Amino acid sequence: MSFHGTSVELPIPPAKSERPFSKSFFDADIAVERATYLKILFGGTFSIIIVIFAVFPIFWGALWKTPIRNLDGWVVDFDGGLIGQTVTQALTSAQASHLGKVTWTAVSATQFAGGLIDLAGDVKEQRTWVAIASILDGITKTFARQAMAQLVSSPNLIAISRESPQTVLAPLGYTFDNLAPFDKPVATAVTFVGLIYQLILSFFIVMISTAAREESGLGRTLTLRSIILTRFASSFGGYFFVSLFYALLSLAFQLDFTRKFGHGGFVVFWMLNWAGMLSVGLALESLLTLLTVRFIPYFMILWIIINVSVCVFPIEVMPIFFRYGYAMPFFNVSQAVRTIVFGTRNRVGENFGILIAWIIISCISLPLIQWFVRRREIAAASALSSAGKDEKEKDEEKR
Repeated sequence: MSFHGTSVELPIPPAKSERPFSKSFFDADIAVERATYLKILFGGTFSIIIVIFAVFPIFWGALWKTPIRNLDGWVVDFDGGLIGQTVTQALTSAQASHLGKVTWTAVSATQFAGGLIDLAGDVKEQRTWVAIASILDGITKTFARQAMAQLVSSPNLIAISRESPQTVLAPLGYTFDNLAPFDKPVATAVTFVGLIYQLILSFFIVMISTAAREESGLGRTLTLRSIILTRFASSFGGYFFVSLFYALLSLAFQLDFTRKFGHGGFVVFWMLNWAGMLSVGLALESLLTLLTVRFIPYFMILWIIINVSVCVFPIEVMPIFFRYGYAMPFFNVSQAVRTIVFGTRNRVGENFGILIAWIIISCISLPLIQWFVRRREIAAASALSSAGKDEKEKDEEKR
């Protein structure tokens, strides 16, 4: 620069160099990146909530109030005696159809030339859902014959028939008393199939937060401590709200949460689902860093299978190998839900303890895996920087 014949050289400030992995989440100079991250994260979480109320009701609605209509059934009187006629009239009455879940129709035995074999064939061919051809089972018949033989020779037969006629007419009988009936079909959604949906929702949160970090650039900007805290915050916060709306969906379909814990049952159910989503979701969050987006779906398939396999039948009747299921998140969520909804044995504290143990394991493994991967990223960045400097020096030498 020339001023009155004097030349002055002004120094040019060096270009601002952003060192990777050096910022905290709330630094002022990454406000744009932070806003981008939050926009993607909140937008994705809101989209999941919309899916819960727009798509999930299709499945919940399929179970709600089911069965709402009666099935068709046949009553076939092969004997043609008094008992057969009585049973046929009782089952085909309007009152019986109203009280039961089957609408019975009397069908003539002449339509089945082969007897019970032909009737069974029609049931298998789905011409009807169920059929009745005999009312007394073998045990009842055998015992009735033995009892009658003894009573006939008894001198007190007349007195017994007068004071206790059922002893003569029906010496053996039984009743079914289901102490904890599965009387809420919609509960199937939250004790079995819905658990798979929960894991899928957890996977969505993991992928949305990962995409948010990549799009905003925070993955290569934040320090190790900040990136770990950011991932924990997105998981705990995202699952908190998603589990709330998941619980509200079941409440909207009139699932009763008051049988065991009164009106506090809904809060217990919500916290149970939050802990359940954290137990399966944080495992995905941890391993995603190590397996990357390319391979994490394979782990998710394994994660679903080993959890679902122990929820179909009681573990007590399964091979010993499947006793690992007592420690699985799905099993413990399912058992706790049964306690809340049906009032079965209260092991909710134990179930929560196992879920929290899974959460703690992931809270330990995630920082360790992130630290390991960050070391590789720093080494790769240093190698790239050194290669760039060498290339620059070679260019200067050529000039």
